[in-house]
Amino acid sequence: STVRRFGCNLMGNGNAVSVRGVGYYLVSFNATVSPTAAGTAVVELLRGSTPVQGAVGSVTAAAANQPQTLGFTAIVREFCNAEPSSLTFRLSGADSVVSNAAVSVVKL
Repeated sequence: STVRRFGCNLMGNGNAVSVRGVGYYLVSFNATVSPTAAGTAVVELLRGSTPVQGAVGSVTAAAANQPQTLGFTAIVREFCNAEPSSLTFRLSGADSVVSNAAVSVVKL
């Protein structure tokens, strides 16, 4: 995986991105999702343990192993005097295989 970082507002932290600086950040997520059975797979952005409103994407498969592209963007705000936020993604709904996941976080 490729990680490019300029400045000290963002830091890769295992499976999370730590956001430290005050301001607005554009978060983009894209992946290939293959449900292992018919159903809907959902990916959502979490800030800490709280879902970010509107930062969710879903794909619905009529049968197992039908790869589909899922993506969404959201804006996250970091407040003054706040602890750094941890941004993660949660998969729910139909059991699925996620591949080719790409995450971009840009300070606006």
